[in-house]
Amino acid sequence: MRRYAARRSDHVNEGGHAGPPLPRRRQHANLHRFVEWTQQGIGKVNASAKRLDAGRKAFKKAGAEIKDTYMTLGRYDLVCVIEAPDDETYARQCWPRFTRDVSSETLKAFSEDQYRKITGSI
Repeated sequence: MRRYAARRSDHVNEGGHAGPPLPRRRQHANLHRFVEWTQQGIGKVNASAKRLDAGRKAFKKAGAEIKDTYMTLGRYDLVCVIEAPDDETYARQCWPRFTRDVSSETLKAFSEDQYRKITGSI
């Protein structure tokens, strides 16, 4: 009995390409950190941008990224949009950065696709 080698065109993955199935891209944690300067932080507001730059470097080194930062009007002074491989990576980067200069609250955000999947399964 003769064995025939499979042609590359015999195997078409989900992306329409020849070859084995492509691995699914893991969804990163999308987190929004709402930051409020304390009285001490307001006194050192001119150093805030340097602290943000240091935070960006630290997150990047850990495999996470501060995607956007917005200065806001209202209850919070800044909103940082952060993408991390998982919640644990984010938490490890945030805990050492909680200082007397800011207080913060983090919300985990779900994409529209995730939202539709979640609400559709209820």
